[in-house]
Amino acid sequence: QDAIRGVARLKEWRSAVEDVGDIAGVDAISNTGILLRVSTKTAPLRQYQFRRAINERVLEAFAENGIALGAMPPAPPEYLPPL
Repeated sequence: QDAIRGVARLKEWRSAVEDVGDIAGVDAISNTGILLRVSTKTAPLRQYQFRRAINERVLEAFAENGIALGAMPPAPPEYLPPL
């Protein structure tokens, strides 16, 4: 939530973000990651740009805090196509 509020406070977003809202919670968990549901209110057609800015800030926060993103393990040989 700090990342979202931080982006919303930036000069270029102050007029576009009407309500930061809340993190509704975990929407999905898989072997590739966790999907969080976040609710925000933006000016018309700015939601996608804001989402990209939030994603960028979250990645920066992960790096700053030493949180590594996992990589997909290689597929087992039985799942690979024949040569």
